[in-house]
Amino acid sequence: MATLIVGFLSAQLMLPNKALSQSLGASSQIDIRHSLDIRYALGFDKGETQIAEVSYRPELSGRLNDGIDYFVSARVRAFSSQMLEQGTMSNQGDSRSHINRRSFIGDNIELELKEAYADIFTYNGYLRIGKQTVVWGQADGLRVLDQINPLNYREFILGDIEDRRIALWMAKLEHSFADITAEFIWLPDHSYNDSPNSGPFKPTSPRLVPRLSESFRGTVIRQPSDRPNRFIRDDDYALRLSGFSQGWDWSLNAFYFYDDSAAIDVEGELGSKVILSPSYKRSLLLGGSASNAFDKLTFRSELAYQTNKHQLVNNKPGLITLNKTEKFDQISSVLGLDYQLSANTLISGQLFVSALLDSGDIDQTYNSATLLARQELLNDTIILEGLIIHDLDKSDGSLQLSAKYYLDNAITLKAGMDIFYGDREGLYGQFREASRMTVGLEYNF
Repeated sequence: MATLIVGFLSAQLMLPNKALSQSLGASSQIDIRHSLDIRYALGFDKGETQIAEVSYRPELSGRLNDGIDYFVSARVRAFSSQMLEQGTMSNQGDSRSHINRRSFIGDNIELELKEAYADIFTYNGYLRIGKQTVVWGQADGLRVLDQINPLNYREFILGDIEDRRIALWMAKLEHSFADITAEFIWLPDHSYNDSPNSGPFKPTSPRLVPRLSESFRGTVIRQPSDRPNRFIRDDDYALRLSGFSQGWDWSLNAFYFYDDSAAIDVEGELGSKVILSPSYKRSLLLGGSASNAFDKLTFRSELAYQTNKHQLVNNKPGLITLNKTEKFDQISSVLGLDYQLSANTLISGQLFVSALLDSGDIDQTYNSATLLARQELLNDTIILEGLIIHDLDKSDGSLQLSAKYYLDNAITLKAGMDIFYGDREGLYGQFREASRMTVGLEYNF
């Protein structure tokens, strides 16, 4: 994979558009784009650098003939700080398949093929083959139907969702039948969520990881993840029908997949040893979405039913772990309202409700609300945005503030602030010490 990325980067830097067009044939149409992103983040808690990195991202797109388009994107990222994660191959964990792993030069330079696919156009549709992302649903901040691609949690939920999605090798066939579009996806890439094993965003909440008493002095052994690896039999499959009827955009979704979050089985011996055994479980998601615009108001909704959802329960500290992973069916939903106050001002609110069914006396309901405000100034050259995500059960959450200034068509200046608050056992409060301020510069050429 590293050789492929280096070869692609060399072609990007050494050959101009005209030379590439000649090398691929007279009928080829080539478009080359580059972006350079400089980011710095300073943590509030200890005043230490959290991020200091430079990312270079080349993109190549074009048309081979009247029936085939292609797109290739890579990323080279150099960090001067190891706060977020240790950047060695041995510390990547086992969440990625062997065809979808990052490569490293030393501990401070990362190479990754972000996307690489070809579109083959057919009558009333197309076939997309390669490494790609697929977005289902329109929810902001939290996901209900948007489950196709796993996520990288090196910064938890911070940053652009497009950068956090992990592209997968897959084949997607889309075909239109009158007013209905059918989409079928086959995913042979067995890659799952990336979670850091060190740094400020290492998960500690009992909702996510088993917890031991502070008095425990035994040995904790984490077994390698039991990952699916059988071709066809362990692959993921998805189907979506979508359309537009009487002002409503709608979809019906089905996804037969392995959950991107590993279930952790816990075995313990009193005071001596605890064994953690992660594994990925097969699940079926059925759901749908509907949205409609009424003048300045847009209504959005999603509903999903997922089988075989594994969740940590009774996660309380003791002499040994009292955690156990149990299997439930889960129902999740989101209702959203977007109000366009003016051409330059948007207010958006969402309510997320999720519950584990047949959980008895176990309190396993999750309710969250989000509020987004966006203001554009000076002919859209300045964009101010604020997003708050609040857990209605734990009373914790995050506040994300950002500002962008488009200096010209090529240069964008960025600044922001990310604040976590609330119960340290909550999904967001666990990262209270990771609150930070950020600055950045993006150069597109």
